[in-house]
Amino acid sequence: MEGKKAGIKFIYNEPALIATHNGKNHLVVGDLHIGVEREVKWRGVNMRSATDMIANRLIGIATSFKTDDLVILGDLKNSIFRLDYVEIRIIKTFLAQLKDGGINVHLITGNHDAYVDDFSGILKSITDEMIIDDMALMHGHRWPSVKAMSKGTIITAHSHFAIRMYDINGAFYNSKVWLIAKANKKKLTERYPRGKANRLIVMPAFNDLIVGSGLGISSNKGDDINPLLRNNVFGFNNAEVYGLDGVFAGHVADILKMQRRNQPKNGKRRA
Repeated sequence: MEGKKAGIKFIYNEPALIATHNGKNHLVVGDLHIGVEREVKWRGVNMRSATDMIANRLIGIATSFKTDDLVILGDLKNSIFRLDYVEIRIIKTFLAQLKDGGINVHLITGNHDAYVDDFSGILKSITDEMIIDDMALMHGHRWPSVKAMSKGTIITAHSHFAIRMYDINGAFYNSKVWLIAKANKKKLTERYPRGKANRLIVMPAFNDLIVGSGLGISSNKGDDINPLLRNNVFGFNNAEVYGLDGVFAGHVADILKMQRRNQPKNGKRRA
């Protein structure tokens, strides 16, 4: 999985990348969904908080790559509504851990990030998009700006792509993947006459509890899909898919054929 052309390094076995400009590294992750454990508990599953582990993991990666800049591609928090005092405390504690670890946190807002101004005193910056060299970073739930599309590489999160794998008994699990798509020049110039973007990178969710849906479960038409893919500005079916280990899994169309072929016919399913 080549990332050198745009100053990008994909981190082995992590849903994270390093974006480099003028010798400075920026750690980029997406979809932290801090507080999702509360939603799981409401469904009757008791589990310990993953927030400390996420903070320590981020600090560890940042230290390894000698960076003090963390860029979150949206969905810092899990709730889409105004937070209650417990959720506010959880997120403030999380951000304080990162700050104590020497990390400056830049938030690019996602569809779950209403009312994030509550954390403006801790976050280094809050914005809808960020430009780093020839890269435009955003969450991926809405159309990019004209300025963003003038850059060569678009980096987003939001869609939580995964490959669905079945065993002989019909059980399945989803495995997180990266998706890298090429621009459809005709569609691109229709929407952005001066657009120069030629590559779209869709990141997996950083939170281990947010694995994602198998490719094709909701096709490329659902609201959880980037509008650039939904409207064929970047090709979905011929997009390349990579595992967290960097292994090329195939193109989306081929993976969908394989999943349909391997999907059990006897109706047996278990997560």
